[in-house]
Amino acid sequence: MPHLLLIGAGNQGLLHLRALMKMQVPCDVSVVDLSDAALLHANGVHKRFSLEGQVGQFRLFHSLGDIDQEVDIALVATHADARRSVIERLLRQTLIRHLVLEPVVFQAKADFEAMLPLLARHKVTSWMHNPRFYYPIYDEVRKFFKPGEPVEMQVQGGEWGLGARAIDFADLFSRILGRFEWVLDLRKIGTTPVYNYRKGSMEFKGALEGRQGESRFHLLEYEGESPLVLQFNGQHYHFQINEAEGRALWGQRLKDFAQESLELAKPYSGLVTERICQDLLTTGKCRLTALEQVADLHAQLNEELRQYVEKATGKHFTYCPIS
Repeated sequence: MPHLLLIGAGNQGLLHLRALMKMQVPCDVSVVDLSDAALLHANGVHKRFSLEGQVGQFRLFHSLGDIDQEVDIALVATHADARRSVIERLLRQTLIRHLVLEPVVFQAKADFEAMLPLLARHKVTSWMHNPRFYYPIYDEVRKFFKPGEPVEMQVQGGEWGLGARAIDFADLFSRILGRFEWVLDLRKIGTTPVYNYRKGSMEFKGALEGRQGESRFHLLEYEGESPLVLQFNGQHYHFQINEAEGRALWGQRLKDFAQESLELAKPYSGLVTERICQDLLTTGKCRLTALEQVADLHAQLNEELRQYVEKATGKHFTYCPIS
């Protein structure tokens, strides 16, 4: 029976676990976390949702050393600073077929350079978790923009996590355009990064921009709570998407861009994990971006943010302090 391993039972890990309880492919699930409280929460999720799917054996562990089975899919939802060591230890002790990694995947370029060949040697397919590739609206958006057409994406809202989530939207836009090479511009990020003591990482306000030929993306974060809104503007079509409210507006040039409303289909966030895992178990592939495809862009973004933090704080960093 397939064995699914969840490493990290914090907020994102529990979203993954809730989705795994809906698996319609028979499987066993193991959860590893150092925290007793986190494992207690994981056990509660299992008890509440276990009858919704076909999960067989369910096990909880404090240490990776207790994993004594081969792993078909490992979902790694730890903090970014621990991710490399977690994966290296896992590869030393067991056979893994697929890895699904939360962004920020790694905090340093050296980690990408070390881990990509290691994963290749172990024949592990690895994917960066970005649930938007399972949202039907973005499949629709992609269809309306022709290869090579200049497109502009704008993401704006309050308190959404510009540093930690920039790679999510750069990945999404790169997939829509079919190209991952960007010239990044951080000159409009605020001059004072904010240290999040709970997460142990930096966050930012302001704007982060990217340019690829005539195409652009603009990621904007404001002070105070406000909905996250995505806009895609091309020569013939535009879309405005509000995921939280479950609605979108779209218009086309032939109709003077008169806006029409669309209802968005869910699920969102960690609740697509079930579909990701079922795809990997049945076909060996999924809709997520392969780590080797997005690694250079991710490392480039990390390096730009690292240099920005050094300039803003006057301190030296060997890694990008976001998670």
